[in-house]
Amino acid sequence: MPDLNDIAMLELFIMETSQQCLTLNQQMAMAADDQTRVDYGELHRALHSIGGAARIIDLPVVVQLAHALGAALSLVPGLSDDQGLWGKIVAGIGELNKITVIKAGQLRQVIKQNKDIIQHTIDALSAAVPSAPDQTSENIGLPDQNQTDKSDPAAPAISTDIFAIFKEDVQNHLVMLTDAIIKLEKHPDDGILVEASMRAAHSIKGAARILGLSAIVRLAHAMEDILLGLQNKDSSLSLKTTDNLLAGCDLLKGLSQINIGQLEEWLKQNDIFIDNIRTALASPEDTGDGGDTAPASSIDRSRPAPPPKTANLKEDSGIAERTVRVSARNMNRLMGLAGEAIVESDWLPMLMKKTQRLKTKQEEIWAEINNIHKRLLENGIPPYLEDSFAYLNHRVQYCRDFIGDYIGEIDDHVCKAAGISHQLQREVVANQMQPFSEGIKGLPRLIRDLSSHQNKQIRFEVEGAETPIDRDIMEKLEAPLTHIITNAVDHGVESAKVRKKAGKPAEATIKITARHAAGLLCITISDDGSGVNFAALRKKIVADKLVSREIAKDLKESELLEFLFLPNFSTISTISESSGRGVGLDVVHNIIRQIRGNIEVSSEPGHGSYFELRLPLTLSIICAVVAEINNEPYAFPLVNIDHIVRLNREDIQEMAGRQYIISQNKYIGIVPACQVLDLADQEPDNRSSIIVLENDNTPYGLIVDRLYGIRDLVVQPLAPRLGKLRSINAAAIAEDGTPILILDVHDLVVAIDHLISGKRLQPIATHTPSASKRQEKRVLVVDDSTTVREVERSLLVKYGFAVDVAEDGIDAWNLMKHERYALIITDVDMPQMDGIELLCLIRESQDFEELPVIIVSYKDREEDKHRGLDAGADYYLTKGSFTDKSFIEAVHDLIGYPEKAA
Repeated sequence: MPDLNDIAMLELFIMETSQQCLTLNQQMAMAADDQTRVDYGELHRALHSIGGAARIIDLPVVVQLAHALGAALSLVPGLSDDQGLWGKIVAGIGELNKITVIKAGQLRQVIKQNKDIIQHTIDALSAAVPSAPDQTSENIGLPDQNQTDKSDPAAPAISTDIFAIFKEDVQNHLVMLTDAIIKLEKHPDDGILVEASMRAAHSIKGAARILGLSAIVRLAHAMEDILLGLQNKDSSLSLKTTDNLLAGCDLLKGLSQINIGQLEEWLKQNDIFIDNIRTALASPEDTGDGGDTAPASSIDRSRPAPPPKTANLKEDSGIAERTVRVSARNMNRLMGLAGEAIVESDWLPMLMKKTQRLKTKQEEIWAEINNIHKRLLENGIPPYLEDSFAYLNHRVQYCRDFIGDYIGEIDDHVCKAAGISHQLQREVVANQMQPFSEGIKGLPRLIRDLSSHQNKQIRFEVEGAETPIDRDIMEKLEAPLTHIITNAVDHGVESAKVRKKAGKPAEATIKITARHAAGLLCITISDDGSGVNFAALRKKIVADKLVSREIAKDLKESELLEFLFLPNFSTISTISESSGRGVGLDVVHNIIRQIRGNIEVSSEPGHGSYFELRLPLTLSIICAVVAEINNEPYAFPLVNIDHIVRLNREDIQEMAGRQYIISQNKYIGIVPACQVLDLADQEPDNRSSIIVLENDNTPYGLIVDRLYGIRDLVVQPLAPRLGKLRSINAAAIAEDGTPILILDVHDLVVAIDHLISGKRLQPIATHTPSASKRQEKRVLVVDDSTTVREVERSLLVKYGFAVDVAEDGIDAWNLMKHERYALIITDVDMPQMDGIELLCLIRESQDFEELPVIIVSYKDREEDKHRGLDAGADYYLTKGSFTDKSFIEAVHDLIGYPEKAA
């Protein structure tokens, strides 16, 4: 069944039928007054359009009705109406009119229910028409394909929308047709492939007929005739015929890539080419001495091919799934909105926590009211106050019940919102994916053409065909895969004669594999050809003056292979149509880098080569290691990380002025990340986290302040007006709303090389600071607001202080028991234990009574300030007038600068 059979195309068919029925009804109305005024040409064209459209969406009974009406109308002029033919024509057109008022979703069911009525009308028309010379349902009432006037290839009037649908339809059918023709060359007896290719050619012919593209109808008809002969065992599929069929596919592909304004010119330019292909397909095959007409049976089948997949050819037992086209820009916008939905839903638990704090405050207020009530009862309470307390108790109980229910509702909403937002993101990502097989449908044709041109026998194998791949990534991989496959055929695979001498099968194998591994997409391309000639490669490198002869002698094989990716570098001196220009692997390397991936190559002389591409699963979401550098979060794409180590500074070694560590039996040069990013230097902790970057044969380790772990981040492109920022690729938003910069690892490596070559790299202290050196001062920030805590913490860290944070007084008091602080900075209003209560505990303790305390509060009334200062605060700052300068001046006034002598 044609794959246009969906609701959208049914709606289009109903629209087309409605327009054509207007023509039919107008002409029939004229015939009621004067039959000589009827334009029978208009009637035929309208019926042809309806019949052709019905054939495309597989409504055979409507096709038969349109053909029967066309046959009857062709005999009406000059025919007596003894048989009541005109009345039967009116009844037939009435059945077509009924179609125009049916809803698209119900069309097939209604036609199925009324099939007997429509068939009765068809039979009546057929019985009323005198016997006609050999007219089949395929061509009755239609112009003969070989008799069509070819003198005017001008394009008919077609709407832009209809032509766009036609192009998409042709593209879909061409994928199946091209793939089937290539497979039929080796398996000409496969009936399923023949049927699939005939169906595709027939559908293209029907779609072209609806649009009035007679030249395309002729071409598709000629291709269909060849396939029909193959099905009927009347002909074989020779190399020449296959080439002509594929040439027809190429021409149709060109048609599917133009716009409506270019159609007329395209038809004029290709009219002769179309006729040449038709003539070549129609001419008898020469199976004699011609070298280019060797029958398909001569192809070596020493290794049986796997049975063809037929999943796509099965009839769908259910309703066809409707599809819609969505632009890449809209998909990216949906992805961004899905990421924002997750960020917003992750804020909801904070609202929940604040609501719970509100409930806690309510309980505290009610407890205080109860205390007042008890004291009044002890001293005697007037009756009116007792009534007021009873009313107050009733209202408070109502509020307690209300807020309890409210918290339950918020909790349910938080769970549902989080589930929906994450499900939304997963669905958007899934819609952005396509099977790997969809993106490599052009490779079998590429290998077939290259191997045929070079007289090589090559078998193409695919593993992981159903592996889901981001459409944007697959689109960008088209050029790299084409270059790698072309190189494999040109440079790697030997001729059958050479392979037999080497004890190999005459038929070579090129294999491509796709899989998901460790959060990455891994694609490998391998061949069993001759591999890389390392001796010749070494000579070529020296000849091109890329390195000296002495250095070239010491290069390892893995290092030699890296030269293949240099611009304008080629290992062969002869320039052919497909290779030898030195641009292939350079293009591959650049494109893989653009999509944040890596490529590795290995080769075994005499046994073949192996390319491995490691890529992110999607460009919209990146799996990254998030690390803190100079108090800010940065993301390192996981695909660019070799491994992560945690070492003591004593493990850092030095040689020739370069610091390094030994990890996984490799010497890894280390660099502080803050120096590479031009940030303020931070003295690393005694135990440092080092991210080892994937960098070919020269791994580097970046020292970071802290690791947050592996996160999936929604990529947010930077604004174009910013241009290209050094070492920055994109940005993302963390769950708490914090912006995260995504680093460009390739730029980082360039920056590291620049630092090293310029001898501007500052060494790292490899020992723990002694007691005689200056020690940092530690400050405790206490506030129930995450935002306030982070602002104060970042500001203090910026000025060199070590900072711990606590959410309330109890949390702070527990921290103070295990850590010595130079200063406490606290809010007043906090759950469990507020700032005043904490301050009282500090002043009552012999250990902390001299500890400086700064209060930072929203309360700015004079009585609030006096309350804080009376409790023992050294400074009282209000958040309403909070400034960086006043805050730091207060800190410096109390404890001086960040470091002190031990």
